[in-house]
Amino acid sequence: MGRKKTTVEEKLAAIPLDLEKVEEIAALGAIDTQIGKILGVTEQTINNWKDDERFLLALKKGKDKADSKVIESLYKRATGYDHGDIYFSSYQGLVTETPYVKHFIPDVTAQIFWLKNRQPEQWRDKVEVGGPNGK
Repeated sequence: MGRKKTTVEEKLAAIPLDLEKVEEIAALGAIDTQIGKILGVTEQTINNWKDDERFLLALKKGKDKADSKVIESLYKRATGYDHGDIYFSSYQGLVTETPYVKHFIPDVTAQIFWLKNRQPEQWRDKVEVGGPNGK
């Protein structure tokens, strides 16, 4: 008699898996290999679990959150932004805190990266290759 094949759903049901934890780990920017190590499984097991829609959705939601943070940060670097900070100083044993706004100027490298990826037809590095006589 052959062994009954276990479905992905049955395998997932047998493992105490917290999908909120999966989403949270992925939202921190962890890749599948790292997520597997944190959960105590291999990357192949993570790939097998992706057959379960609930697991795949939790993983995707977490990765989308991480990507959104990076997109927001890249956009801020490309356009410039202001950020509140505190300056600490000491005079005659008295420490004072002075809030101020720090201005970060736009970053040209971030702008180039953004434009090359968002509008590649207009911003890609063009390499024109001519014929035998450079025509």
